[in-house]
Amino acid sequence: MLDLQTCNIPAVLAQEPSKEVSGRYSFIPTTRLIDDLKTMDWLPVGAKGSTRAHDVAARHMIRFRSREHLESPVQAVCPELVVINAHNGLCSFNLKAGLFRLVCSNGMIVSEAVFASIKIRHINYTYEAVRDAVFQYAAQMPQITQKVHELQAIRLDETLKTTFARQALALRFEDRPDAAQLVDVQSLLRPMRTADTGQDVWSVLNVLQEKLINGKFVIGDKKRQARSIQNVQRTVSLNQRLFDLAVSIGKLA
Repeated sequence: MLDLQTCNIPAVLAQEPSKEVSGRYSFIPTTRLIDDLKTMDWLPVGAKGSTRAHDVAARHMIRFRSREHLESPVQAVCPELVVINAHNGLCSFNLKAGLFRLVCSNGMIVSEAVFASIKIRHINYTYEAVRDAVFQYAAQMPQITQKVHELQAIRLDETLKTTFARQALALRFEDRPDAAQLVDVQSLLRPMRTADTGQDVWSVLNVLQEKLINGKFVIGDKKRQARSIQNVQRTVSLNQRLFDLAVSIGKLA
């Protein structure tokens, strides 16, 4: 559970917008959305964003899981609601579909092709709009679950696994292709736990996503540790592009 009393991301707790927005800007604190989702038994379990004190308007991300899944985590993969927000006049509440793997405590974000983001504008914000967004998410959950099952059913040979890893690295180092060439692909593909040893697309996707997002790999002969991605926009983008890549690789198998 995310404890708002100890949350160190100023934008999550902000009670006023950026001073640069106009007086016509309709400010809705993220805490209001959190409270509204709590009444629907969707509870905040984690947050990401700048921890700098002056970044009270910065883009931030909060992950929510249903009370049912928190109290009875019987599924290996739990659905999550992922909410992106900012208080700078450039961002609506943006709801995305997330997936949480209990085995590695790692969250994934489903691609737009599988689940299109739901936007709730700050202006004319209502509880009913949030409720309708949650209903829309719930209605599409079977479709998301089916996509996961499809990826679990497709096995990859070593050639396709290597292709998957190289293309995933290209996404991670889009602006630094030289760095991508310095990563040992076989090491990147090596699972960190027994539960990730499957040869199916879903298992390989999770190994790559966890390592590339969290910086759990080394670069070059000097074994320089990669940095984790902290930027919210890059985290969301890479997550979704990796999911799309997994679907594409699956079609080649």
